[in-house]
Amino acid sequence: MKINYLKYWVLFIFVILKTAVLPFFLPSGGITSDSVDYFRITIGFPKIVTDLFPLGYPFLVKIFYYIIPDYFYSTKIINVLGICFIGIFSYYKKFFFKETIILLTFKIFSLFLFSYSEPPFLVLEYLLVYYIYQYFSGELKGIRFVFPASVIMVCMFLVRYSGIYIYLAIGLYFLYYTIKNKLFKTFYYKSYFYFLIFSAIGILGYIGFNYTHFNDFIGESSRGLPNYNNIYTFSHENFLGVINVLNPILSVKVTEYSSSIMLLIGIVLILIDISLLFMFFIGYKKFFKREVSNFHQLLLTIGIVYLGCMVFSEYTQRIEIISTRMICESSFVLFFSFLILYYKCFPAKTKWLFILGVISLLYSIIAIIKTPSNYLKNREKVEYALKKRKEVKYFYRDSNGEDGKMTIKIPFIDKKIDYTNVNIISGNYNLYIVTGLVPSIKLISNDKDIKDKNQILYNSQIK
Repeated sequence: MKINYLKYWVLFIFVILKTAVLPFFLPSGGITSDSVDYFRITIGFPKIVTDLFPLGYPFLVKIFYYIIPDYFYSTKIINVLGICFIGIFSYYKKFFFKETIILLTFKIFSLFLFSYSEPPFLVLEYLLVYYIYQYFSGELKGIRFVFPASVIMVCMFLVRYSGIYIYLAIGLYFLYYTIKNKLFKTFYYKSYFYFLIFSAIGILGYIGFNYTHFNDFIGESSRGLPNYNNIYTFSHENFLGVINVLNPILSVKVTEYSSSIMLLIGIVLILIDISLLFMFFIGYKKFFKREVSNFHQLLLTIGIVYLGCMVFSEYTQRIEIISTRMICESSFVLFFSFLILYYKCFPAKTKWLFILGVISLLYSIIAIIKTPSNYLKNREKVEYALKKRKEVKYFYRDSNGEDGKMTIKIPFIDKKIDYTNVNIISGNYNLYIVTGLVPSIKLISNDKDIKDKNQILYNSQIK
């Protein structure tokens, strides 16, 4: 191992430790409502009862569940293995190892602390980027490119429906590529053409499966139309998410300006995000212009098209507000392209990116351990309550326990900010732990209609 790689390996080890250890400091262990929906699909697999989410991630969880019959540990193993795979693959394939390790420290890879489908999706996206790079470099052509790249593209769609946005972006870029290089008479001999064809066959095949079984294409009926009371507030929150796409560290949003200090913080955060967008633009326009190859053009196209498609989706179906999680796939390619070009154009100044990586990693750790919880202790209480009530079918939040009120002291100006941290409210994290252990248990809004109260686990009973 070269000595100049050593510090990157050390940083990589800390990224792995963060991914493996920090979930135990989260109240619910990183299990959320979406996680439970995935677990419920996993329970019935191979019988399929919904197309809300594609089957790729539930299938993967099912495989690891056979090894370790616990949904929490199964998903954590998937995430840790994913992080390890990216770093080790990068090193042995000599695929921008330094840039990859810095990328792994950025906020989007904090999603690996949670039981989400994003971690395996990002692993697949990384592999797809590798094969695209090899194609443009002339290292892989024909079946050696078409087969693995097509399989990866289809698998991305099977893990997350939004994989179709990446396919759309690649298709648009290769259309531009064909026009620019005047390949009208020869494009059907090119490997990229067959990659697009075979990927389309796989994606359309799964869409057809959904339509024949559920009478819709990508779960749109299950999600429904967007539900918002105020279009201005809805758009404002989405705007804050969009401009945050290139912030490698912070994903904080201020959506309520109830005081002058909150207004000031909100403005500062917006200015930081806009400044990063401006710096990114200037970097490509002024410093990287000569180095922006077809590969980088494609990465930029994926990032921009994916971001645009997610904004469109916000106003056409009921999904989560744009956040780090919702656009991590876009951030991933934009960050990666920037890191590669920076290391190439400024080899003597890469220490600043290494420092940025260290800061990003430390921030993500501190953000969790500043209000540490104990997942194992919380889980032990839930397991004890479930053992006492073996016929439990429902969970009822008769009390939320802690109110989640917290205070941040701002140094130097002697100001305080009061806010509610919903993650430390026991009614929330107990729900996710309960349904993470037994996904078939359902949340009820009242207990009046349930005659047999022994079928209900009350939050107040978890002590």
